[in-house]
Amino acid sequence: MYQLEVIAFNIASIITAEKAGAHRIELCDNPGEGGTTPTAGPCLCGYFAYKDFNAIACVMNTKTVDSRWKDMAMLFLWALDKYL
Repeated sequence: MYQLEVIAFNIASIITAEKAGAHRIELCDNPGEGGTTPTAGPCLCGYFAYKDFNAIACVMNTKTVDSRWKDMAMLFLWALDKYL
């Protein structure tokens, strides 16, 4: 199975990419330079496995340690709901 990954420069292109079936969308800056990723700031990356389902997620630029963990849990719950 293929995974479609695209870059987006604004909300409109994010919506278009999602409607076109993108599996991953990276929000970028500086389209004239081909796209650069903004500074991540404080982040947390995690891996989740359930039966045959595996997911990796990163939460970037969160304000507190607690919100990083809460956001990570919300991402994995969303992925489970969407893909299982």
